Amino acid sequence: MDSPAVFFFTSVAVLAAITAAFFFTGKRASEKRLSGLATVSFILVLAGIVFGDNKTVGYVLLLIGLAFAVADIIRKRKKSDAQKEQ
Repeated sequence: MDSPAVFFFTSVAVLAAITAAFFFTGKRASEKRLSGLATVSFILVLAGIVFGDNKTVGYVLLLIGLAFAVADIIRKRKKSDAQKEQ
């Protein structure tokens, strides 16, 4: 097997292990849904990984996804701080 195939199969195995761990832990009481901004940032990061062959496009998508994730964190923190003050 060549190097990209090993990387692909290793990534799939790790993703499956993480998914199984979350599935079997059963901690569904504290389950929260992703916000729209977090979903977009997740998709952009995944697209950056997928389009990583073209480094410019991959890095730009990763950077935009990261910026959206940080913006979502800041927005949620401000929202929780406002709720604590009331």
